[in-house]
Amino acid sequence: MYLADEVFFVKNVSEDPNEFLMDPLDTIRVVKEIENRGKEIVALFHTHLGYPPIPSFKDLEGMDAWPVPWLIINKRDGGYKTWIKSDGRLDLIHTEIAPDS
Repeated sequence: MYLADEVFFVKNVSEDPNEFLMDPLDTIRVVKEIENRGKEIVALFHTHLGYPPIPSFKDLEGMDAWPVPWLIINKRDGGYKTWIKSDGRLDLIHTEIAPDS
């Protein structure tokens, strides 16, 4: 089971409004901040503006570099799914999002 107790955001450097490209320097900053707090990255999340929460080809490539669960949220209807890629296999994993307390 994975439990995220904090969310960190990374700047998007893509000029295309339909694409997300993590700023490398901001990514390093966030990873260092997480490590300095004695935590680890348990998942990544991002939105798809008008598409279902299914990994795109770019997402699949990113999953090779970041082998943690990927939560994808459909920004239009709020639907979400979490995926993990391991040994070339893509699996859907159960996810619950708890409201802020």
